[in-house]
Amino acid sequence: MFSQQTFAVTENELQKIIECKSDYDTYEEVWDNHKTILKKLGWTDTSDPDSITIYTYEHIKPIEIFNKSTQKIGILGGGIVAYFPKEETQPLSQLLNISNDPKLESTQFFVGEKLINSQKETKYKITVHKKIIMIGLDDIAIGCNFQFDHDEVEKRARFEQ
Repeated sequence: MFSQQTFAVTENELQKIIECKSDYDTYEEVWDNHKTILKKLGWTDTSDPDSITIYTYEHIKPIEIFNKSTQKIGILGGGIVAYFPKEETQPLSQLLNISNDPKLESTQFFVGEKLINSQKETKYKITVHKKIIMIGLDDIAIGCNFQFDHDEVEKRARFEQ
């Protein structure tokens, strides 16, 4: 994997992570070291200092994510996303085959996800579900989200008590 000395992550690898074409270990390495790695790649931290759940980064040159150009990405609790203008919601949701949550269809808010795969052999011995997510109101955040299997986490918590 990547060591903190080498910073082997490239823009191409970052693109793969956001598009869910990477594995959990690579994602975790970037997530854990995002401040240093993204700075090395030329991304500027534009985060709101009062927010502890999300980091935002901008770049002077665009990156292609899902065949769309953006200069803004974000680090969420369980994922790394790219930001696009709201008008891109419908074309991107169709391209990625992601539907809005039926409960939100009458609102302007979009929340949808699509399971890509489940990785059973993680170093944590818990299945990790890899999903493309879309979330947004004014801007739309689209990217890769990794979630530990809820039932396995609960089973392990009960076992360890």
